[in-house]
Amino acid sequence: DIVVDAGAREGDFALQFIDKIKKLYLFECDPGWIRALEMTYKDYRDKVVIIPKMLSDEVSDETTTLSEVLADGKVDFIKMDIEGAEVRALQASSDLLKENSVRCAICCYHKENDRKEIEQILLSNEYECSTSNGYVVFIADTDIFRTLDFRKGVVYAKK
Repeated sequence: DIVVDAGAREGDFALQFIDKIKKLYLFECDPGWIRALEMTYKDYRDKVVIIPKMLSDEVSDETTTLSEVLADGKVDFIKMDIEGAEVRALQASSDLLKENSVRCAICCYHKENDRKEIEQILLSNEYECSTSNGYVVFIADTDIFRTLDFRKGVVYAKK
């Protein structure tokens, strides 16, 4: 499989699968994690690409898109936890979602309407969606005290 780990941090999510996958794209914009990722994956340089940018809906010095990085348009699995930019990144990835049968695990707790918007994008691209069990109260969202809403943590999707 070709795997995207967007919001990789220390890279422990993908590390458990590294021997079973064909290619791994790690997106991490925090410079503090880049050296750790390089050390963690030093024995896998032939199949790991570290992208020191935030995944988003535009290409700039600090951001990039899945379409820009995945030039051949192939992806099998996307894990995304990118601090509230998930909706924008998915909106910019419609072509990849349509052309591939991607399995997804997308965080949906950063903003009040993230779950609904993420599911809408995925459903419009013919994916089936489900969510993680339980709920999250995301106190880093300053609006949480206004809305007092419990949020699902992850949207899972597959075609």
